[in-house]
Amino acid sequence: MLKKTLENKNIHVSTFNSHLLTEPWEIKNNSGDFFKVFTPYWKKAYPYFIEKNYQFDEIKNLYALDHSEVISDFNFLPPKKWYQKFEKYWKPGELGALKKIDKYIVSRIDNYRVNRDRPDIDETSRISPHLKFGEISPRIIVGKINKIKKHNPSILHYLSEIGWREFAYTLLYFTEDLKSIPINKKFENFQWKKNRNHFNNWKKGKTGLPIIDAAMLQLYEQGWMHNRLRMIVGSFLVKNLRIHWNEGEKYFQNCLLDYDEASNPAGWQWVAGCGADASPYFRIFNPILQSEKFDPEAKFILTFLPQLKILEKPKFIFQPWLKEKILKNLERKNEYQSPIVRLEVSRNEALEAFQAMNQKKT
Repeated sequence: MLKKTLENKNIHVSTFNSHLLTEPWEIKNNSGDFFKVFTPYWKKAYPYFIEKNYQFDEIKNLYALDHSEVISDFNFLPPKKWYQKFEKYWKPGELGALKKIDKYIVSRIDNYRVNRDRPDIDETSRISPHLKFGEISPRIIVGKINKIKKHNPSILHYLSEIGWREFAYTLLYFTEDLKSIPINKKFENFQWKKNRNHFNNWKKGKTGLPIIDAAMLQLYEQGWMHNRLRMIVGSFLVKNLRIHWNEGEKYFQNCLLDYDEASNPAGWQWVAGCGADASPYFRIFNPILQSEKFDPEAKFILTFLPQLKILEKPKFIFQPWLKEKILKNLERKNEYQSPIVRLEVSRNEALEAFQAMNQKKT
C-alpha cells in the first residue's frame, strides 16, 4: 500500500526481500496456484533455492551518522526489569546471530536429523529469534550452508525447516486470515471449550503432566520453546483440553521471542488439524509416550521441575500419580499437582467432538 501510494505520486520505490528466500507468489504448482501441501511445495522450492546460489559480498563502506538517538531514550522497556533473565540465553544483534550460525554449521548441524526432536539434547540452532528480528536473513544461512557443506540428510532436514517457514508465508499471503480463520472451514463448527482454569493451568505449567509443565516453564523462562515441545503442548491444549487453537496462538505471541506472524499461526493450525497439510485431528500426542521417546532420562523435565527428582526413575517422573504418596506430599507443599484431566478420557472426548463436527453439514 505504501509503495503504491508513493508511486502514484511519481516517487520511484525499490524494495528488496531479505526476510524470505522467495516471495510468497514465486513458487506455484502446475495449475498456477499456490501449494497447500508442504511436500510438493518443497519438492519444487528446494531446487529453486539452490539454483539461486545465495552469496553476499563483504560490506566495504558504512557511513557513520554524526549523531544517533540512544535506544534507552525511547523507553521501550518496562520499569520492572523482568526481561533481564533473557540475557543468560540470548545475545541479540547481527554479530551474535552470525557467530551462532557459523558455529552451528561447523560443529552441530550434521547431528540435526538424529537429534532434532530431543529437547534434552537440543541440537537445534536457536536461530529463530534472530530471523524474526531481521538480525540474519535466511538467504545468508542457506548461502553459508551451500558454501561449506554437502547436502547430507541432516542438512536437508535443516533446510526443510527453513522451507516450512517459507511455506507458512505462502499461506499467510494467500489465505483469508491465517491467525483467526481455520483453513479447513469444517472447523468453524467444532465445539471448543471455554475453561479459564484449565487454560491458566496450561499457561503456568500446572497441568500435572511433567513434559507439558516443563515446556511451558521453558517458554516463560527463556522466551523460547523447542519445536517438538510446541507440538506436544499445542496438541494437549486443543485436543485434551479442547481450548481453541487461537487462544494458544495468542499466548505464544505474548511469550515467544521468535514469534513469527506466519509460522506461529500456521503451526497452531497444523497441530489443531485445521490448517494446510495439517496433522489429522485424531492424531493426539500422548505426553507420556512423547516423554519416553524424546526425553528418555527425564533430563529436560528435571531442568525445569527439579522437585520431581524425588520420584527417582523416569517412569515415575513422567507419571507422578503412580507414586501416590509422594505426589500427595508434593501437593501438600504446593510443589506439584495431580493432572487436571485424565488423558484417555479427554482423548476420547476430543475424538467424539471431531466425529460430531464431521457429521454436521457445512
